[in-house]
Amino acid sequence: MNIKTVEKWLGKKRLDKVENIFIDEWYGDGLGIEIWLKEGFIVSGHNNTIIQYIKQDDETWQDIKQNILFEFNLIIEA
Repeated sequence: MNIKTVEKWLGKKRLDKVENIFIDEWYGDGLGIEIWLKEGFIVSGHNNTIIQYIKQDDETWQDIKQNILFEFNLIIEA
């Protein structure tokens, strides 16, 4: 998994809302993806500016992609 792949998942329209993307091992829990939104955007209902996922053993990258895209549907301007 790499940042270019996540950028492809999001596409140009969604990337306009992204400040940074980080992919790293999360303290032995698994590979994590963290997407920081630009100032002025929040995830509705969660009231935060970061979308995070840690890939669990039973999840596929397609599962993670679907979850991330679902979260992007909840983004509103703050």
